Amino acid sequence: MVDSDVVSSSSSSFFVRTQGLFERAISRPAFVRSLYGVAAVLIAAGTGWLGGVLFRR
Repeated sequence: MVDSDVVSSSSSSFFVRTQGLFERAISRPAFVRSLYGVAAVLIAAGTGWLGGVLFRR
């Protein structure tokens, strides 16, 4: 047997299914996707503001 000989080979297939809020928002029309984006920005801004208030010296 030479080093480059293939001893065995196999293949298998699988399916990846995503789920959750992000995947549901992406599958919706553009209007709903834009609302998801606006909500994400508002949550990030609110969290940043709240962190600044809580940890102010």
